[in-house]
Amino acid sequence: MGKPFTGRGLLGFDNTKQRFKSVWVDDVNTAVITSEGKGENGNKVITLEGKIDCAGTGQKDITMKQVLRVLSPDKHVLEMSHDGTTKMEITYTRQ
Repeated sequence: MGKPFTGRGLLGFDNTKQRFKSVWVDDVNTAVITSEGKGENGNKVITLEGKIDCAGTGQKDITMKQVLRVLSPDKHVLEMSHDGTTKMEITYTRQ
């Protein structure tokens, strides 16, 4: 959208529920995205879902999906989508 983007995420594993949990905030959205889900393929693919409200459109209970792919110890890819459309993809590379 023509400007720098800043976002922060926290991912953890809930031993009681045996599920991953995530919190995401950024400077584009006023909502805090909380989501949870399961890992597959030895936790190399973690799929999370949660609901948010959009301050810009007023739309409520939007289902957000996040897929974290661990490609190597030094490279991860996070994809965020809703309505079946990828809205954002971030590649994390260890330096």
